[in-house]
Amino acid sequence: MEQIDRGERQKTVSVWDGHLAALDEEGNEDHLEAVGHALQDDLDVERGAIDRSDVLRLALRLGLHEAVKENAAREL
Repeated sequence: MEQIDRGERQKTVSVWDGHLAALDEEGNEDHLEAVGHALQDDLDVERGAIDRSDVLRLALRLGLHEAVKENAAREL
């Protein structure tokens, strides 16, 4: 993280997924915002403006969090 914060490493992640790309198509703005706000709520993040990048970032964070939580429960 320190290298990323200093600009020494890239902080961009690319995802190729048709379903996610469809969220950003014209006419889906309300759905994109609803999904984004639901993700913010699930992660206990203050609600704010949502764009596709926010939705992807939040979805990845929630998915990773859930995967770690599920794997930890299996090990118990």
